[in-house]
Amino acid sequence: MKVRYKLWFEDGQGVQVLGEGLVRILELIEERGSIVGAAKDLKMSYRACWGKIKDMERRFEKPLIEPHVGGGKNRGTVLTDEARKLLQQYRLFDKEVSEIIHNLFHRHFQGK
Repeated sequence: MKVRYKLWFEDGQGVQVLGEGLVRILELIEERGSIVGAAKDLKMSYRACWGKIKDMERRFEKPLIEPHVGGGKNRGTVLTDEARKLLQQYRLFDKEVSEIIHNLFHRHFQGK
C-alpha cells in the first residue's frame, strides 16, 4: 500500500490557480523554448496551452512568459523571472508536503 495525493492552489472563488498540470506547461516551455513544443509534449493544442497560460497570467496579475518573435535562433518563448520563481516555490512546497504526507502515512499505516 502507498499514499498518493494531488496538490493545487485555488483562489477565493475555488478556481484553480496553480497545480501540477499548469506547472508542467511552464516547465516544458522552459525546456523546449516554445509553447508549440510544450503543447506537443503534452498532446495539447497550441490554443489550449496558450489559453491556460493566459488564464494563469490573469490570476497572478503578471506576465509569466516572454514571447520572442522573428527569425533566427532567438525566437521562441521564455519564462519571466516571476514564473521561474513561482516554479521554484511550487516545487519546494510540493517536496515538503510530500515528505510530511509520507512520514504521516508511514507512522499511521506502516509503523505498527
